[in-house]
Amino acid sequence: MFYLISSWECRISQRRLQRARELRQILCHLGPSFVKVGQSLSVGLDICPQEYLDEFSGLQVKVSHAVHSCNL
Repeated sequence: MFYLISSWECRISQRRLQRARELRQILCHLGPSFVKVGQSLSVGLDICPQEYLDEFSGLQVKVSHAVHSCNL
């Protein structure tokens, strides 16, 4: 039973991580104002799950640099 719960939690975590990456890429694609939203979300510890916080923390650079590095 523990294996099933662990496996289920792992799949959920992987999906969250994938969605966080996709959302970061969308924010970058939409431009500097949306990158700023991502930056704000990255410090909101009570707003987003940890996977999103980790992904958005990469946006904590200059907006122009973050927009140009979206192709990563």
